[in-house]
Amino acid sequence: YISYLAKGDCIVRTLEDFIASDEQVHAYTINASIFGKASCNPTSAATRLIVPLPPPLALLDCILAARINKFISEKIQQPRGVFVCGQRLTQTLDIAHGLSLAIDRMLDQHSKGGIAQADVKEYYDRVDVLRVLKSMEEEGLDRATSVACARIQLLPALSFSVGCSARTLRWRTSGTLTGSRLAAALARWPIEKVIQQVAAKNHRRGFALDHMTLTFATYV
Repeated sequence: YISYLAKGDCIVRTLEDFIASDEQVHAYTINASIFGKASCNPTSAATRLIVPLPPPLALLDCILAARINKFISEKIQQPRGVFVCGQRLTQTLDIAHGLSLAIDRMLDQHSKGGIAQADVKEYYDRVDVLRVLKSMEEEGLDRATSVACARIQLLPALSFSVGCSARTLRWRTSGTLTGSRLAAALARWPIEKVIQQVAAKNHRRGFALDHMTLTFATYV
């Protein structure tokens, strides 16, 4: 930040030149780490690949994620009663509060009601980056931002090891970099687009409060 205040124009030009070059971005190899999600002796299906970004990519990740989140929040106007968590000034307890109120009301009404919850299994690993970005471009996302997001998510090589076996993965076409801010931002788009389409017809099934009906809550 201090460097930006002193030489802001120079830093911006350097970042622009970097993200505009396929060769420079592809030259980065990210040393990823594999962790077991539930135990110290997990199956391969229960492992997660955590991808710590090097400084230039981490900086661009923050910038592009902020731009994508702003675009999604402006483009997808959720109806009243849909709560989008995982964003600035929100907490997971915001969702838990609504759930606890709904459960309390259901018990008062002799268990007449229900709550549905779902995790999207291995979601970051399966996000089709190009398809998501193409859909966002059709809704007005500028091409420069779209290309920059694709480059930072797909071009860097991933190096990881399991036991005595080491592998380097290059030229990916899908799957976001788990742990990056941009991965979470891109994952918002398909989920919130679906909720936008089904929220109205599911309004009658929501939890009625004095001033609104709580229908959906998301945390990406």
